[in-house]
Amino acid sequence: MPFLQAMAERANEQFNRENISKVDASRLGATSLAALASGLGIARSKTETDYLDAWPQALQAVVRAVLQSAVERRPPVPVTIAWVPGYDYEVDVWESKSVKNSIGAISVLMRSPYPDVP
Repeated sequence: MPFLQAMAERANEQFNRENISKVDASRLGATSLAALASGLGIARSKTETDYLDAWPQALQAVVRAVLQSAVERRPPVPVTIAWVPGYDYEVDVWESKSVKNSIGAISVLMRSPYPDVP
């Protein structure tokens, strides 16, 4: 879905190595993934926020927690987000350990059925 790719690209722009330190951590306390994404300019339409609101609450909390953890660390840890179609909703998270000369990185793979869009 084009809007899913657009949201992933917007999120990756904000949470990459160069920009993650500019993310306003106070916005990460949002009560839903849609509210967080909307507040950061990642979700820009009702279709996008409705899609994020359709995710199970526990999985929304996982994504919010990962982003908050990454932003609040010193130094912040960059996050890459990707979406793929699937049968049900899933979130997979991988983190490469911080080692000498590398702060590490986090990858988040979001999997869901194609959204019903007009």
